[in-house]
Amino acid sequence: MGWEQFGQKISKTGKEVSEKVKETSEVVRLRQKKASEEAQLEEVFAEIGRYYFENHEGEIAEDLIPCFEKVTEIQASIEETKAAIDGIRKTKTCPVCGASMEADSVFCSRCGAKM
Repeated sequence: MGWEQFGQKISKTGKEVSEKVKETSEVVRLRQKKASEEAQLEEVFAEIGRYYFENHEGEIAEDLIPCFEKVTEIQASIEETKAAIDGIRKTKTCPVCGASMEADSVFCSRCGAKM
């Protein structure tokens, strides 16, 4: 193989590598776009579920009752966990804005709500 053929082969290989890099970059970009859109979709589904849960308590489809019960259980557990954290830190949490403050506070330092 002569130098000219060798140079052509290197040039061809370089172009092929360049095309593969472009393809790979485009696939990565599209995968990131897809993942972002899927995350947005999950957020919207969560908003729909939250809205339904908060606004249709008395009209729950029977097959959703276990889901509603699970949400209620988890919410109660979260509140218990917050109370445990407040107990350890000797603080309390504002029921209006969720701010943490000293246990003997009379008003919330963030929103001004009476405790």
